[in-house]
Amino acid sequence: MKITGIRGYHLQYRLAEPVRNSVGVMTDRASLVIELVSDSGVSGWGESLRQPESAWSFVESQLAATVLGRPPAERAPLWRAMRQHRAGHETAMLAASALDMAMWDLQGRLESRPVTELLGGRLRDRLTAYLSGPFMRPGADPWRDVRADTDRFLADGYRAFKVRAGIAPALDGAMLAALREQVGPDIALMTDFNGGYALPAATDAIARCAGAGLLWIEEPIHHADLGGYEVLRDTAAVPIAGGESLTGLRQFAAFLGRRALAILQPDLSICGGFTGAMKVAALAEAAETPVMPHVFGTVVNFYASLQLGAVLPGYRIADDREYPFFEYDHMDNALRSVLGEPGVAADGTISVPDAPGIGIELSREQLRPHVRRAWQVSA
Repeated sequence: MKITGIRGYHLQYRLAEPVRNSVGVMTDRASLVIELVSDSGVSGWGESLRQPESAWSFVESQLAATVLGRPPAERAPLWRAMRQHRAGHETAMLAASALDMAMWDLQGRLESRPVTELLGGRLRDRLTAYLSGPFMRPGADPWRDVRADTDRFLADGYRAFKVRAGIAPALDGAMLAALREQVGPDIALMTDFNGGYALPAATDAIARCAGAGLLWIEEPIHHADLGGYEVLRDTAAVPIAGGESLTGLRQFAAFLGRRALAILQPDLSICGGFTGAMKVAALAEAAETPVMPHVFGTVVNFYASLQLGAVLPGYRIADDREYPFFEYDHMDNALRSVLGEPGVAADGTISVPDAPGIGIELSREQLRPHVRRAWQVSA
């Protein structure tokens, strides 16, 4: 079986109501979704979370010639060949991530096997789902909906929440203290500052939030500030998580070698697809650092990340919980829910599909309402 075509879809969805984090307001969601077509007519799906237009341009101009006409089973040499194209490093990795993810999905579908089997076999059939939210709202009271949102998600079965913060240290601390009082002692709480603080303010905010009993604080400072993360490693009373924006193995190795993060969060659609993520996971296992996929995109990355989460090493933590958790971005996003919402069980877990590939049946017709632009190259 060979890859005979590559289709690219710039997907975009306008949010019904804007949301915000510490660094800006989001009014829409967008991604590049890649469809690899084989000579048997079977397709595989991949995704790049960022820079849809630039990522496709790199696919078309640099990587298509490498992939077209090749069997998807040759994922390892193809990944290395794609990584030789390093012009505009981040864009190159985004493009390679989507193609690699699609190759694993395609091969799984051709063999009628889930990606977990291709990766060596799953370690778990379910993961604890943590809600990526509630988000803040624009305006004078950014957390005005947090109490109502939390009650709604508790009723849906979630038992872990990562609320957005990073407005001001005192306000962050007060909000998280109130949220802990609302949910009680048994609900897992985390927070994400989205890199919105400089180091002194981050240190202050972490100290004020520590009393809420957080499992981790995510990206308190810019994602690339390795020296700053080393300072936080030595001073913070809460574990620090990050890594969603890291790309090449050298970046991950630098953070892991300095033990600058307590929890590593690579994104399949940024770090090199399944091939890149498994290399990162091996580095992290050597450093005894838990890996939890960052999941913030379309239905493709959502289900692909479930496959990844099922094969990652487990780490026991407090209260008999086990990492990895699974990030469930429950923001209004038709790009994620195009096949419906999978939901969580009463115990707050989500099941890992055992259908072929990443576990979904997706068609270009289902994506059509959200396609802003489409492209195609063929062998």
